[in-house]
Amino acid sequence: MAKTKKNKELNLLTALDRGKRRKKAGTGAVVVIALIVIVVAAVAFFFLHTYRETEALTERRDLATAYVEDPEIQAQYNASLADQQEASVARVNSQALAGAVEAINSYPDMTSADFKKLFAIAEGKVDMTNIMYDRTSGILSFNGSCGSATRIPIFIADLRASGAFSDVNYSGYAGGMTTIPGEPQTTTDGSIIETQITVAEYTFSVTCLVNTDEEREIFKEKAAEEKAKKKETSE
Repeated sequence: MAKTKKNKELNLLTALDRGKRRKKAGTGAVVVIALIVIVVAAVAFFFLHTYRETEALTERRDLATAYVEDPEIQAQYNASLADQQEASVARVNSQALAGAVEAINSYPDMTSADFKKLFAIAEGKVDMTNIMYDRTSGILSFNGSCGSATRIPIFIADLRASGAFSDVNYSGYAGGMTTIPGEPQTTTDGSIIETQITVAEYTFSVTCLVNTDEEREIFKEKAAEEKAKKKETSE
């Protein structure tokens, strides 16, 4: 009787132990299933999100392509590009014009005093023709002639030493005999005869720059210094 009772107690403990193990096993399975569900849901969410993002990007790309390929949009773009090019050309031209104006304004005017100075230097030495002054470059040019070749270098030296002109460009002269009208002669019967005489004539050309007031002052100072040095040397 006591043995039977003991067996029953053992059977009861065994059953309880099996129940506990089954309960633990069931709980572990539930946790695993829950984890699997979470992972699957996360993967599904990721792929769904990626798909939607890809779809949105594709839609935006298609809209952008359609916008760019729209003939009206292309015409507007080409017109805008042409306007930009015209504006760029206009800006370059404006800058070039401003530079030209600035260069012109940097050159002095050829005043009556300058012309008087020029003729005073030439008086008794050479005759001048085709006198021209280009204010866009500041260059004075003229042709000259005289009856003696020795007068030309004297005139050029005086021109350079005047201080009113600089960069005097003189490349030499051409000489020869020329015929000019002489004094009319009256014959014994009262008729007037035109006469001609043959004279020597030497021609040349000159270009130079008209100095500004500042350049003339600098020239005067240098000339004064050179004169003082020569005086000291002679003493």
